[in-house]
Amino acid sequence: MPAAAGRYSFTAEYQTGTEAVAADTLLRAPIDSVLLGADGFSVELRGIGELPFTALREIRNAVTEAPAQASATN
Repeated sequence: MPAAAGRYSFTAEYQTGTEAVAADTLLRAPIDSVLLGADGFSVELRGIGELPFTALREIRNAVTEAPAQASATN
C-alpha cells in the first residue's frame, strides 16, 4: 500500500559493543534540475525537493543492462 502524501524522514543507528551510534542515511532519487542561487548550487530531487549541492554524496548515470553479446562459432 502506498504511503500517504506528505513529508517523511528516517534515521538509522547501529550498535558497537554497548553503544548506539547514529548512521548516515542515504537515498537515491533522479535529479530534475541544478539551480544556482545566492547561496550557491542546489539540486531539485524528484519526489524529495530541493537540497544543497553539498548534501550529495554521489552522482551517477542510471544503471542499464548491457545488450546481450552474440557469440559466433566456427
